[in-house]
Amino acid sequence: MDIIDPIAPHFNLTGTVTIATSQPEFVGNFSHVYRGSHNGQAVAVKVFKSFERPEAVTRRVLRERSVWATIDHPNILPFYGYADEPSFGIFGALISPWCANSDASNFLNQRGSELTIAQRFDLWKGAVAGIAYLHSHKPTIIHGNMHPSNVLINQHGSAMLTDFGLVQIFLEEGSSGLTTTTDYTGTTRYLSPELLAVDDAHPTTASDVYALGCLGLEFIFRTIPFSHRRNNFRGQVTSDIRQGVPPAEAPNDLAPKKLKYWSLIKSCWRWNPDQRPGAEMVLLAVNRIRASTGNAMEIDTLGPELTNVPEEEESEPERLPALKVPADLTGLIIVNIHARPRFKGNYSFVYQGTYQGELIAVKIIQEVGKPESMIKKVKRETSIWASASHPNIHSFYGIADDDDFKPYGALISPWCINGDLHHFLKEREDMPLEDRLKLWKGTIEGVVYLHSRNPKIVHGDLKPGNVLIDEHGTPKICDFGLARIFFDEEMSLMTTTQHTGTVRYLAPELLSDEGGNPFPTTASDVYALGCLGLEILYGKMPFNHRKNNIWDRLTTDIKSGASPSAKPPDVPASSLHAWPLLVELWKPNPKDRLPAKTVLSILETISSM
Repeated sequence: MDIIDPIAPHFNLTGTVTIATSQPEFVGNFSHVYRGSHNGQAVAVKVFKSFERPEAVTRRVLRERSVWATIDHPNILPFYGYADEPSFGIFGALISPWCANSDASNFLNQRGSELTIAQRFDLWKGAVAGIAYLHSHKPTIIHGNMHPSNVLINQHGSAMLTDFGLVQIFLEEGSSGLTTTTDYTGTTRYLSPELLAVDDAHPTTASDVYALGCLGLEFIFRTIPFSHRRNNFRGQVTSDIRQGVPPAEAPNDLAPKKLKYWSLIKSCWRWNPDQRPGAEMVLLAVNRIRASTGNAMEIDTLGPELTNVPEEEESEPERLPALKVPADLTGLIIVNIHARPRFKGNYSFVYQGTYQGELIAVKIIQEVGKPESMIKKVKRETSIWASASHPNIHSFYGIADDDDFKPYGALISPWCINGDLHHFLKEREDMPLEDRLKLWKGTIEGVVYLHSRNPKIVHGDLKPGNVLIDEHGTPKICDFGLARIFFDEEMSLMTTTQHTGTVRYLAPELLSDEGGNPFPTTASDVYALGCLGLEILYGKMPFNHRKNNIWDRLTTDIKSGASPSAKPPDVPASSLHAWPLLVELWKPNPKDRLPAKTVLSILETISSM
């Protein structure tokens, strides 16, 4: 017997709902939907038909009420409550908002010609986001009957899924399966092959994804699945599906610019359900495509490689805008440089000192490169740092040119008592995933800020040691851009042993054998963000099967395009929502990686699931 969680009393709307007319607005296989009102607000009143074995159906309706009441997502039709009065039959009625724009089928028939492809794409994006949320729910909710009539359009033009999971009530009660009941002939076009393979097949997350692909075909390309069949006469559509005929062939006039959409939709139709992408992966790809277009830009106007548009020029800007001059703190810093440094880096030592009674970090840059050039570059980089202001960027107080700090001076910043990210995580191995997500999100927000500057600031050396944690547990990126000082001073990332400590976080292109001295880019920063995500979220160091870089084995792994983690960590499935995003950030080709801004947007979506 099912254990049904109690539903909150405020969902009981019995006696407060009235039906406007005796005729239903919509007639479904298992229910009628009437327009009604509740406290003066228009609502949809869904009344179930009569079925055999009413006791079992009642139990399952109660279970679905309980599940729906726990769900909250912008692309899921809200559940207002239920009404159990006799006029609504033995199963009662489910109450939800009334959507004036009707369902997607009617909406597209009436308005489809007025919508741009960007707007139709956004409709599909909403449906994908709703399914991804349902599949991530605990317990997993399988829609099982995805088609345009079960996607409602609200007053803002947003897609909202309805009837999720309710079809399972009926599949389990007295039906011999999807293949024999005539109740499913109306949605046959959206059924995956495995649902027609055996009589007792049940919907799965993979069959939902197949149906999502069919929705994408109809929403974006305005073509119904199996459009060459007007109906399922003599089971022709059913036969096509069973034989592996795809819902549609690529349009003859498919422009390269639409190939991304088509490829994504087609991947949802793979014959083997295990080879279809998960809904979260589809959402990841959809967000990636949409983010590359901007809200106001028509998707059709973009070039063929939507996700491969270079984000930046890899050469440094010829001109820099006027920059803020850092404060001159010469003579104001108290520090004992003869004491042991608190931290030792490849190019600097960090001491603890005081400034006006406050604990500070005093970073003294070591003698490397050509002095005249180095002084110029340090001043330029510290000027950029001085102009940066963001909650996830380590504050810069100024520069001190005391004799003890020669030849390049000392960089002064606040002292972070929690140390760097590596030590912070090591001392908190039992940190909840929610807090780990916040840490990674804060780090990403800092990088988004740097990449949005004009000119862009490329960090170039993102790693746990360059992310400090303040007294509030907020991540603060430090040393941004300073790596650029050293990269072009007759030192190559491939040859210098000084970079072996950070090699785990270097993108493949920075270790290229093609010669030259490659500069870090925003794309290489994003690769490093993925490595940080692996360590922050799952406590795994990138390439943790390599203890060190002996015989350049680690370098070889990276150059060959090997993933920083060959397989997902051994954690509960509920903790793996961010895993597909990490994999996207590790793509060997820098042009295939997401911009940091898109990474942040997707992570916010994942965090809301």
